[in-house]
Amino acid sequence: MSLYPDSIARLAFAPRFAGPIEDANAVGTDASFACGAFVRFELAIDPDSKKISAIGFRSNGCGYMIAAAETCAAAVANAKLTELHECNFSGFEELAADRMRCAEVARHALKEAFARFRQTQLEEFPGEKALICTCFGISEELIERCGAQSVEEVGERTNAGTGCGSCRMLIAEIIDSAMSEL
Repeated sequence: MSLYPDSIARLAFAPRFAGPIEDANAVGTDASFACGAFVRFELAIDPDSKKISAIGFRSNGCGYMIAAAETCAAAVANAKLTELHECNFSGFEELAADRMRCAEVARHALKEAFARFRQTQLEEFPGEKALICTCFGISEELIERCGAQSVEEVGERTNAGTGCGSCRMLIAEIIDSAMSEL
């Protein structure tokens, strides 16, 4: 007999994604000050395809925390970064209101891993012109050369603007500037 609801117990006692992974290039951690538990995600993201090839997590938390981390990991496993635009992790319906902090810790740790991956992309960028899309390492020069006439076309041709979406306004400005020069 478990202290947890069945759906939480299934995830907490047999997590598929628990444990470290080799060759992680995106790591994020968060903790709850209410209970002292943490979640640490490790992801291996292929630098060329921008696909999550492996994901694992570690936690010292209760069954709710482990279930929340497992749910987040399952939501992004084997996904391309372009598929995760505005990913809103669902599956936390079984968590009582006082346990939603477990879901928030897991979500924040995963978002931190993605943010650190983007930061790494920025630091490794060798280009002469500005880096516009940090999710995919797309420069201003590449956007100008791709010949697209809309933000959507740039996304189709280069993936720029299809990750987190924060660069879409810059892409639109680059297109507008190029169109006005014609």
